[in-house]
Amino acid sequence: VLVCDGQYQLTSFAASGNSNWTITLPSALSGAPLALGGKLIVTTTDGTITVLDPTSGSVAAQRKLAEPLGGGAVAYKGRLLVVGWDGTLYIVDVPR
Repeated sequence: VLVCDGQYQLTSFAASGNSNWTITLPSALSGAPLALGGKLIVTTTDGTITVLDPTSGSVAAQRKLAEPLGGGAVAYKGRLLVVGWDGTLYIVDVPR
């Protein structure tokens, strides 16, 4: 289970209720995290796409778009679809 609080702290909880890890995001989540290829893809309202290791919470890769994001990422033909705050649809490579 993933929970994000008002301080942009994203925490992973085990079924037991114990926390696995916590990271600080650059801004609020813009949509639901996406599980893809054994990683978690998290998008935030400041335009950042972050790839996380779901076991440790470590950042595997990150990319900052010039546009604030208004929704979560969707996998599409090996790439990501993300929508900007103004409704623009971006097709981007998964950050590596």
